[in-house]
Amino acid sequence: MTNVLGFINFISEHENQKIIIIGNEDEINDKGDYHKIKEKLIRYTVQFVPDINKLFDLITGSSLDDEKSIILKNLEKGDHYNLRTLRFIWDNWQIIKPKISQLNISDEMRSEIVRKALFFIVCYAIELKKKGNKDGLIDTIKDVTVFDGLDFETSNFLENLENNEANVNEPVNETFRDYFGKTYLSGSEILYNYFDSIRDLLVKGALNDQRLKKDFDEWNEEKKTI
Repeated sequence: MTNVLGFINFISEHENQKIIIIGNEDEINDKGDYHKIKEKLIRYTVQFVPDINKLFDLITGSSLDDEKSIILKNLEKGDHYNLRTLRFIWDNWQIIKPKISQLNISDEMRSEIVRKALFFIVCYAIELKKKGNKDGLIDTIKDVTVFDGLDFETSNFLENLENNEANVNEPVNETFRDYFGKTYLSGSEILYNYFDSIRDLLVKGALNDQRLKKDFDEWNEEKKTI
């Protein structure tokens, strides 16, 4: 990086050339040196943030407002505006959606599971693309099937208080599960379900139809008991 910027500086100062640099600053490892050099070398910085709201219809070819709302709302919650992620979400949704239409359930149940499945795809895909799934980090939410907008910071504080471990002068360490809950699930009108089969599709690129049907059947049975 230093050598590249040094070369650019040489062209700019000695050859009197105007240079445009295009790059992703988030991917630069040695940000300390970069910012020092940038301050001296680069006069103007223009951020490119794609308007996903305007590009959604073009990328997906869809005009369904509910699907669009679920996807865009959670991309915003995750502060993630990557067009490749949007394409990834949509491509996988086109695999799952026809499977739901084949289920022998009422239209009301079908509508609900459509929203739940898409909600899971969007939230999981965003974090998968942002952080990867190193050491199974994202799957720490697997054992929790439903969140209902719980205040996770309050929950952790009360839990620690009961165990006589809380110290009000020290911040509570936030786990990925806490972060995920506060970011996507707190205040959401869609109750969250974890689908093993869809997770495998997102991570491994393969869908087991029987496992997917089992996930949906289990959700349907749980729904009947509520």
